[in-house]
Amino acid sequence: GPEKIVVYPTPGSMDGNSCCDPDVVYFDGYYYLGYTSTLNDGGYCNNVFVARSEKPDGPFEKWNGSGWGGEHPQPIVYYTTDYSKFGMGEPSFVELNGTLYIYYTNATPSGEYTMVATADATNENWPATMQFHGVAVEKNTDSIDIKYVEEWGKFVGVATGDRMGAASWLGFYESNDGIHFELVDI
Repeated sequence: GPEKIVVYPTPGSMDGNSCCDPDVVYFDGYYYLGYTSTLNDGGYCNNVFVARSEKPDGPFEKWNGSGWGGEHPQPIVYYTTDYSKFGMGEPSFVELNGTLYIYYTNATPSGEYTMVATADATNENWPATMQFHGVAVEKNTDSIDIKYVEEWGKFVGVATGDRMGAASWLGFYESNDGIHFELVDI
């Protein structure tokens, strides 16, 4: 069928400038759509938001800091370091055995990283249960998309490096625990 926009910025709110870089995961009857939104028109100082729907084409209700819906969406990961940098964004989700793994870019003045947090996927308000585990990958690539491959029993990530250059490449990452990753092939 034709494409359909399912999540729009909420005017006058923290995601009022944009909804981009989506990733979707389905569990416990909901499609959860994570996305990046910026606090300014320049595309800097980004945050990670999430919305949910029982249907893939919506309607979606956004996380508001304590539950779902309403007029004031709140980020699940909030960037406060340096407003001239990209910040947090480009989420990737994996749900495995009741744990939700949340991966996201953290681009700061000191470097670019893929961070990881976990949450209790059995709790309807899982964003309130998030625990932050720090750096999963020190990035030398673009954003990393991470999935779990049951046949291998591993978390696998794929990302592009130097994607706009003549020497562009694909990087493949692996993890046994979903927290610590290593680059295993280029």
